[in-house]
Amino acid sequence: MNKSLGKRFIVFCFLIAGFVFRWLSLQQTDFANGWDTYYYLIQLASLQGTGQMHSSEWNLFYPTLILVDWFFSDSVTAVKFLSASLTALFMYAFSLLTVQLKVRFEYIIFLLAYLLFSPELTYFASQWPKNLLGIIVYVLLLTTLVKKSWFFVIALLIVSFFAHRMVAVLGLITVALWIFNKKINIRLKIGIVTLGLLSLSIVHFVPGLISFYDFERFNSLLSNQLQLPHLSFFHLFKTEKISNWWRMEMIMSIMLVIYIIGRLFKQLIKNQSISSFQFVIIALFIILWFPFYQMTSDNIPYRLFHAGLLLLPLLFLVSFKNLNLNSRLIRSLTFIFMIFSFFSWKTYAPEKHDPDYKTYSKMIQKLESYWMKNSKAELIIGHKSLAEIITYHTQVDVLPWQVEYEVEADKLYRIAYLPFDRLYEYYLHNTPYQLAVNYYYMKESDWQIFLANLKKHESVALYELHQNWKNPHEVRPAYLLKN
Repeated sequence: MNKSLGKRFIVFCFLIAGFVFRWLSLQQTDFANGWDTYYYLIQLASLQGTGQMHSSEWNLFYPTLILVDWFFSDSVTAVKFLSASLTALFMYAFSLLTVQLKVRFEYIIFLLAYLLFSPELTYFASQWPKNLLGIIVYVLLLTTLVKKSWFFVIALLIVSFFAHRMVAVLGLITVALWIFNKKINIRLKIGIVTLGLLSLSIVHFVPGLISFYDFERFNSLLSNQLQLPHLSFFHLFKTEKISNWWRMEMIMSIMLVIYIIGRLFKQLIKNQSISSFQFVIIALFIILWFPFYQMTSDNIPYRLFHAGLLLLPLLFLVSFKNLNLNSRLIRSLTFIFMIFSFFSWKTYAPEKHDPDYKTYSKMIQKLESYWMKNSKAELIIGHKSLAEIITYHTQVDVLPWQVEYEVEADKLYRIAYLPFDRLYEYYLHNTPYQLAVNYYYMKESDWQIFLANLKKHESVALYELHQNWKNPHEVRPAYLLKN
């Protein structure tokens, strides 16, 4: 009994340490963390102020955030606290999975030490806490599959629809692979598949959940050339944004994948059986790190790549039975990861990884100063991250898309990014209101006249220079318009 309590106490200490390190990491900035958090705060403020969401979305993250926010006077601090807490909960979910897999306790501590160290977990929590909640549900789903608790499997599969779209799809695939790789009653197989398809059809009509329109996200998903996900990520991310600790974790993940592939071929050659857990995890990582994805910084493969790094402990769990590491080596590696953890939490650097919220904050002050002397816009077009922080602080809708419906010309404005402001003055014969270096506030109708002149009189390259993500020019896709 005392030995069991001692083990639980050790696990508890790791969870507390995990929370503390991520809390310190997130507190490196006074602003909200990442590219999505101000959107969450807009939803929270709208719920608290009007009883309705700013954008309809039935997701577990928001009731959780409302509960946490009740204990804080500052919503930004509340979301930081929730994000740090989710990292500890993620670690706890993995500890439950390892116990269910009957892994040696020293391996459990090794995994917890690795997660304590993990730069990816720190970065993921800062950028996508809502996704992290979904992945926690996925790890719990795996735990119930190993336990063969079919009632909880079905329950967590339903919960996954309300946790995150990506997780719901991965959950459906995982359960399907598991039941068809096991000798399970055919009626149960048919029942689970039918329930999954029925659930998918029903939630199509629920705001913020999986929709058939989501298949638009798969446009240009694949490449006809080999695109190794790690190399694609290094290409997308500037070298100075990736710390040595984070780079070490990625190299370790590559080595682990190579080992598992080699081990799998050996098992196939020797005609050895593959456990259901091993089969599902290998299939999962083929999906997450498929080598022919076309990766960009805002598409599905990018999120899948990071989800794979976050779920790297699953590859450790697949490997443990074959590694045959002695206790002294495991304890040494555990101690090394624990020491590294005191440094790796700074891998997330807000000034490198987050939008320039300091500049955006000053732009908000200039906007409000302008509105004191002039009429306030009803709707503004502005790029992602800038749009969310302005909406949160001013309660004026800022849309990071081209408007797909009619708005009166004198009520629709834009925050445009002008690399050559004199060019705008030349064609419009007026000077736009400057908010920051290269950022200007103007009527959308004026912006469209400016673009028309660029297209007619200037080079294609110059025109396209103004048609980038900083100047939203695409209409919202159908999966974002679902209500």
